[in-house]
Amino acid sequence: MVRFMSKILEKDQAINQKAINAIRSLIECIGDDPGRSELKKSPYKILEVLQSYFAGYAVNSDEILAETIEEVEGYDDIIMLKDINFTSYCEHHFLPFSGKCHIGYIPNKKIAGIGKFVEVLEAFAGRLQIQERLTVLIAEAIYKNLQPKGVGVVIEAKHNCLSFKHQSCNNAVMRTGKMLGAFHEDYNIRNEFLSALK
Repeated sequence: MVRFMSKILEKDQAINQKAINAIRSLIECIGDDPGRSELKKSPYKILEVLQSYFAGYAVNSDEILAETIEEVEGYDDIIMLKDINFTSYCEHHFLPFSGKCHIGYIPNKKIAGIGKFVEVLEAFAGRLQIQERLTVLIAEAIYKNLQPKGVGVVIEAKHNCLSFKHQSCNNAVMRTGKMLGAFHEDYNIRNEFLSALK
């Protein structure tokens, strides 16, 4: 994600100043003084952190997946990338949720380098999200750009917005999945993919 940061950091200075003023107002609204010496630099540091967290807005998943490998030497079975760690941010509370993403697809004449799937995940995770949408966006981007016979995406994540409010949910894991093409239509393919995640 670092290579995309320059797109955000070069934004109009007026926008950055607007954000800094808003952060100062927020500090004031929670009851502190944004002018006190210990907090004077905080708005700038917070803005830098937020720009890093939400760098995904500057990334186009279609461009990531535009570079493909056309010859797959007749390979027509499931390709799977498991246990990709990620962190995203709940659009309701701005709190992080993090976990693992699993991606599987059956190629149809072309594939993408495995790093491309990580970049797609990071692009969509680096935005305000809900887990359900994140799952769908990843699956649809792969299906649209690689045109595979099928694709499956499963995400398992812990949500801080839940665990902060309910201590009994500290270890609760939310699981979402999106199946397209053969993964949706063929029970055996879907079951093979899901069984491999156990």
